[in-house]
Amino acid sequence: MLLTDPLDGEQRLLLETVWKVFAEHGRFPNYQYVEYVLYKEQVDAQAVLRGLPVAQGPFQSAYRMVGAESSGGFIQPHAAVWLTIGALHHLDDEKARAVCDLLLACMRAVTLAREGILKDPFGTFEVRAQLKDVLAVHPAPSDVVDRVVKIGQQGEWPGLRVDPAAGAFYLRPGALTNADFASTGDYLAAVTAAAVPPWTPTPLSYTDARALPRAFTVLEITAELVLNRPGFVARPPMDRAVILAEPVTDADGFHHALTVLTDVLGSFQVPGKNPPHALGRLHAWLTGELPNADKEALQRAIDVLDAVREIRNNGTHYTKKPKPELLKAHHRLEVPLQITDHAQAWDSIRARATEALTALHEEIYAARPPAAPTQAP
Repeated sequence: MLLTDPLDGEQRLLLETVWKVFAEHGRFPNYQYVEYVLYKEQVDAQAVLRGLPVAQGPFQSAYRMVGAESSGGFIQPHAAVWLTIGALHHLDDEKARAVCDLLLACMRAVTLAREGILKDPFGTFEVRAQLKDVLAVHPAPSDVVDRVVKIGQQGEWPGLRVDPAAGAFYLRPGALTNADFASTGDYLAAVTAAAVPPWTPTPLSYTDARALPRAFTVLEITAELVLNRPGFVARPPMDRAVILAEPVTDADGFHHALTVLTDVLGSFQVPGKNPPHALGRLHAWLTGELPNADKEALQRAIDVLDAVREIRNNGTHYTKKPKPELLKAHHRLEVPLQITDHAQAWDSIRARATEALTALHEEIYAARPPAAPTQAP
């Protein structure tokens, strides 16, 4: 689960409980209070905390949406329960958005302050940004400023520290040395990308190279029989079609194969023109044609296929500041942001695409309308 993924009702309840107290009083509530509020709603606070997404990477400590000091895995009743931008990102609250905007402005100021290092090649420069200078450009109410300082004191951005007495934000060496982000989504995507562990390929469900072309054929037949849509998959020329069943050995081969796969997915004959790519229209059309279809299962399969398009269009070059959509695409296809083994990455993408095409076929066939009764002679 990614930091920007939607939260369930219990997770949102936890965030809103902590935020309500913090927004009103300027202090984080203790765990005993939070636990009891959730208990009254028949929710296990400890279980919810454990279920929230965490970015565990090359930082001094993991980046969490919600945190509290614990000992031996047990949170003391008096321990403060604190929030980060990871939590505020999910809150529909004007003050929460104002806090995020000012925190991001402070991060951008600290990032810019790093240019001072170039002034003296022999000295040690303290990278910092004065809060008053940030407020001169990005004014904010005093209660918002107070809450920004308190969240910053929790080590919001890996490497960022706050000195309330000096009214300054400092940068220490860390995994993220640049934070010039305009949105919380971009910032959290970068935190997640920095926390991605070394890639460990998962076992592939499909290892036969011909499985992907077969999945396209089966889906095409199913679309014709169930949806009366002949030619649903526009077949590419033979010299391109064979690429789907061939291995790749380098980056050029990987990008070429990814382009062919993206083109075939984009050839789906889905009615309409908005959005311009066929996969973006596919869910609405299928659920309209098949009222009994499992909408969530269809969306999961389409999301995986659309991840191929996202990586092909926006992920051909590695970046430390990926957009949230690109990060999700790599997550869905189970390939790392920085691809070094292109053969393994292509095999993984083919396997996940085959799974998704197979799921589409199965859902369409399962939701087919009942056959019309036969007239007696």
